[in-house]
Amino acid sequence: MWFGAMMLWMVAFWVGVVVLGVWLASLLFPRVPTTSQPAPREILDARYARGELTQAQYQEMFAEFSRDDRREGRRMHGLAIVGGALILLALLSMGAFGGWGMHGPSRMRHMGWGPNVSTAPAQAPIAGAKGMAVTLVDFGFRPAEIRVRAGQSVNLELANRGGVVHDLTIPALGFQAAVQPGRQWTAGLRAPAAGTYEYYCSVPGHREAGMGGRLVVTP
Repeated sequence: MWFGAMMLWMVAFWVGVVVLGVWLASLLFPRVPTTSQPAPREILDARYARGELTQAQYQEMFAEFSRDDRREGRRMHGLAIVGGALILLALLSMGAFGGWGMHGPSRMRHMGWGPNVSTAPAQAPIAGAKGMAVTLVDFGFRPAEIRVRAGQSVNLELANRGGVVHDLTIPALGFQAAVQPGRQWTAGLRAPAAGTYEYYCSVPGHREAGMGGRLVVTP
């Protein structure tokens, strides 16, 4: 549920940005006729000057052109209002439900991590242990399988290349390390007895989106 809501917020935000961009572009770069033909108002003025139109006809047609201009202006202002409303709605939703996971532990707890789940890396690096690189992306691990020997100590070099916070959680081992987007963290892990242990990202919605893997411990 949280993953779906997060995606809706992101879509609303970027749609609003695009709409506002279109409105701003229309102000900075107004449409210029691509041909050398005179504008409709210039034609109207010329016809009136030649006596082809009465004053009443001229005023009526001039008023129609003015109404068209006002309608175009209202349409562009409507775009600006819609774009601003979408951005505001996305920001208010993020504030009400804890954001997208990019604003520290307090916001992440509101997204369902709960008071008993640490949102900060708890496993310190192990001196002299072998390093193993693990990349966290939206939404997966690279590699999706980590292989170590029983009793071996390793340092998991976690790099978050995604756009939101991710963690690597191994519930059977009580292991969890969270990494902010664009950051890296090295967490020490002492391999248990031989077996296969599931790991995943515990941020709500991420595991359901396929962000999981397995730790294979060989004898």
